[in-house]
Amino acid sequence: MIKLKRSFIAVIALLVFFLNGCGKEINYNAAVAGGVYKEDFLKENKTSGAYYKNENYDPEDENSDEYVLDEKSPRSRTFVITGQSQLDEIFESFSTPIDFEKQMLVVYVYTDCYLRTQILKSVKLSDNVLKIKFKIESGEPGHGDARKPYQRTFAVMLDKLNVEAVEIALAS
Repeated sequence: MIKLKRSFIAVIALLVFFLNGCGKEINYNAAVAGGVYKEDFLKENKTSGAYYKNENYDPEDENSDEYVLDEKSPRSRTFVITGQSQLDEIFESFSTPIDFEKQMLVVYVYTDCYLRTQILKSVKLSDNVLKIKFKIESGEPGHGDARKPYQRTFAVMLDKLNVEAVEIALAS
């Protein structure tokens, strides 16, 4: 009977853990956000390891590549948006209204090879450093959904914070 009670308690504890987001620590009313990025912003903020349309591509020249690999840009870029003018410089349109008196937006530009959903895992503030972790939704084994590396964005809207730095990591 004692073993049964312990097993029952263990099952309940696991259920609570999984129902509460498997240990997610999402603070500051943080949520994934999105919109349509301006082409100029994306061109100015390329990321290393991604392929981009070759501006000098000549379809008549067999040695001319339509896409070129960026090996010079930073691997990723992070932007903290605290005002409407900054938002307007980055986005053609944005999915959700932002009250910049109370909220801010963090935009992360990086290189990826999947089109899968991005999932916010944690948002923490430690010594004025905002730490954001996200993951890419798991795919089915053998599904073959990888593609040529490309520039991708991830945006998080959250309560306005006084931060000195932002660290964003892709969680496994």
